[in-house]
Amino acid sequence: MRSSVSWLRLRNTLTGLTKIHVSTSSRRWIFSSGCAYQQAQPNSQNPVFFDHRPAQLSVTPLVDTSVPAHLPVVNAKRTTITRPREHTLDHEGFYYCVPPEQSDVIYGMSPNSGAFDMRHRTLQNLRFQWELAKESAIMIRKPALEVMEYVKNTNFAHPVVRYVIYGREGSGRTCTLTHLLHFFKDEGFILLHVPKISIWSRRYKEVQESKFKPGRIDLPLDSVEWLQHFLLQNGEHLRQPNTKLVTHKTYVWSKREETPAGSPLSDIIDVGIKRARYANDCIGVLVEELKRIVSESDHRVAVVMDVANALFTPTTIPQVDKTTVPADRLSLFLHFRKTLKNDWKNGVVVTTIDRKGIVDLPLRFDGGGNQFPRYLLREEGWAVMDPFIPVLVNDYSDKELTNCIDYNIETRWLQHVNAGTQKGRDELKVVSQNNPETLRKLMSRL
Repeated sequence: MRSSVSWLRLRNTLTGLTKIHVSTSSRRWIFSSGCAYQQAQPNSQNPVFFDHRPAQLSVTPLVDTSVPAHLPVVNAKRTTITRPREHTLDHEGFYYCVPPEQSDVIYGMSPNSGAFDMRHRTLQNLRFQWELAKESAIMIRKPALEVMEYVKNTNFAHPVVRYVIYGREGSGRTCTLTHLLHFFKDEGFILLHVPKISIWSRRYKEVQESKFKPGRIDLPLDSVEWLQHFLLQNGEHLRQPNTKLVTHKTYVWSKREETPAGSPLSDIIDVGIKRARYANDCIGVLVEELKRIVSESDHRVAVVMDVANALFTPTTIPQVDKTTVPADRLSLFLHFRKTLKNDWKNGVVVTTIDRKGIVDLPLRFDGGGNQFPRYLLREEGWAVMDPFIPVLVNDYSDKELTNCIDYNIETRWLQHVNAGTQKGRDELKVVSQNNPETLRKLMSRL
């Protein structure tokens, strides 16, 4: 039984991905597309029994752009319009590709862009599919179109308008933010993007006491990585000659280090990246300066946060008295909370809320059905965010589901023999219940 299970695991690992040659003195085993066969070697001294001596293993990637015979030739519905501003309801359910030069900046797809954790949280599982398909394809969906239409008709002389994107788990809230990030970047906004905040509550890299605010807790390494992420997305704004993005007062970091008034904001970011112990405070300075600058100039800031309700829920960071650090003592959370307030203008705030990964005991025993903002934001989060515009993200429509399956067959992410048949599509629809995340998990195994 154990050998059969091991063989199944090996077969699933190798199917359609690699060709492996295992050479011994007597025979060569070849694994290709999940099937194994023996090939006799010339002058074999032992043609009957398998030689158990250590084998030489070499892996040769299969580079084959042809469509397998058992797969139908399918072309997913796409649009050549790459500017999100020009997307309309006529394009709903279609795919479009983010230009590579923009994809590298917004999502950090370049391998040398740094801040790996930030890139992984931004795209999550979408990143692997983009790397396989060699293109940054995003499905155009109604919630993103709705927010873009609101933003295009916003009066930025008024206090910021806040949007809360909610929906069933796996319905595509983070992918909606992915589309909106491209929209804001294309419109010339300064991006203040905070991906997957809930991870900081559980998987932190380093913890230290705040140098400037006694009683607060800093996450220095995570803060450095976020500053690198911010610098990557907004480098062209920060490095412009005669930029208005400058400090209005002097910031003293130590007896020998200070940033004088009138310095570019990039100097603040450089201090945080080079000196990790100041990184949390540099984020606080950056947030305060950006809110002041955009309220007095023609610059605009788009605050885009994934799982914003994590800012108001407990963490798992331990304390000496065996309790955990509350969210209102975490410097990073307090700084980002300030961006959610509507005490500034020339900006927009787009957030999502989620149950997954939230460290909050009541959520474990409520049945898992309540996804509404009033419940997930809790009293403190509601007090900060209210009033806001709620945007619901539903599961795939039949049109979106069909085009998603077509795209995955076209890019060979889905290679099952029945993938292109109507029976196979109906089965995927029933089992996934049109939920994008469930559908992705199903297709990744076929």
